[in-house]
Parts: sequence; C-alpha cells; structure tokens
Amino acid sequence: MQTQLHYTSSKNLSFSEKYKNSLKKETLNGFKKDCTLSEWINIWWEKYAKRKLCDNTLECYYYARQRAVKQWPELESMLLTELTPALFQDFLDFLGDLSYGWSSINHVKCLYSKVYGYAMKHGLCRINPAKAAEVPDYAHREQGSSNF
Repeated sequence: MQTQLHYTSSKNLSFSEKYKNSLKKETLNGFKKDCTLSEWINIWWEKYAKRKLCDNTLECYYYARQRAVKQWPELESMLLTELTPALFQDFLDFLGDLSYGWSSINHVKCLYSKVYGYAMKHGLCRINPAKAAEVPDYAHREQGSSNF
C-alpha cells in the first residue's frame, strides 16, 4: 500500500485556522506585529506614500515628521499600540505651546493619522490616536509661522 502525502496550502485553510496560525507567528499580514512607530512609518512611506501621494505632500510629511521627532525624540521608538489619543493630543498642544503655526501642527496630525490609518487597515492596531486629536485653537494661523 502506498502512502499518500497530504499537502494543505494556506488557501485550503479555514479562516479560524489562518487566524490561529497568525497568532502563533510574530507577523500579521506580513508585517511585524510589534512595530515601533519609526519602523511602521518607514513601511508606510515605501508601500503607500511614495505610490499614492504627490511630491508636495511627501515633502510636507517629511518635514512634519522631522518637526515631531525634533520636539519628541522618543515618539518613534514607541510601539504602534503605545500611543494613545490623549497622549497625542497632549503632544499637539505642546507644539502649540511652542508657538508652532496651525498648519505646521496640522501637518503633524495628518501625517500620523495617515500612518495609523494604514496600520489599522493591516490589523496592527485598533485605534488611530491622531484621528480624534485637534490642532489647538490658540495655534497661530499666520503664513510662514513655523518654528522648524
């Protein structure tokens, strides 16, 4: 009697089997589950931003990232899941306290909102801490008022 080898491809697995397998792995949808914000922004930049956003927006987001890291160097060493909406709001308020202009703070908010939206789409986090955050009302709206 000849023994047959039975091969099960991932296409033949039920959803619950795929889910159980993903829990055992350190990755989810091909991405590291415990990404730092810095790692995820770099992935987002290569896989999404460069392909979907125009050059002016890319430049704006580049400087927004530099601005954020300049004022909070530890931000991007945090895990994606560690940044809370309240903490992100405190950071935007802090930028306002430093007299950054409204549009400069809004660029920071938009960048991190896009980055977290992409992470949520890939199942790496359940909340977008930047989405509900608001640029402080007291941030001035003058042209060229950035401190960067």
